[in-house]
Amino acid sequence: MTSTRSAPTTIRFVALREQYEQLKPEIDAAVSSVLGRSAYIGGAEVAEFERWFAGYCGVPHALGVASGTTALELVLRALGVGPGDEVAMPVNTFIATAAAVVMTGARPVFVDVDEHQQSRSRDARARDRAQDEGDRARAPVRPSGADA
Repeated sequence: MTSTRSAPTTIRFVALREQYEQLKPEIDAAVSSVLGRSAYIGGAEVAEFERWFAGYCGVPHALGVASGTTALELVLRALGVGPGDEVAMPVNTFIATAAAVVMTGARPVFVDVDEHQQSRSRDARARDRAQDEGDRARAPVRPSGADA
């Protein structure tokens, strides 16, 4: 088999300027509308997004929140997680995972990760956490898109 060499090609990771330019009139009008009404929280745009997203997900309702941390907190609360509970999560999680647990009054418990797969290690969890059964929930995390 013969290899052919070609000139290196630069592939841009994100082309935000080009994407903005393509949608500039629509984006600028939406931003101007929000600024003009001082509608920074809630408002018609959020309600419209919630309706659209609920339809997209095939569910009757969706709720827009301020951050991913708040979204995680709401999910934990909906699952009944609260004071006195423990939530297991990998040690290499982003701080928002632990913060959401703390916001419910529960306690984050960090478990080791498999050094080869960079995900929770069942062996390490069994070895290091004999009280695993005490967890109210487990928070799988996908660091950098890796399997949780």
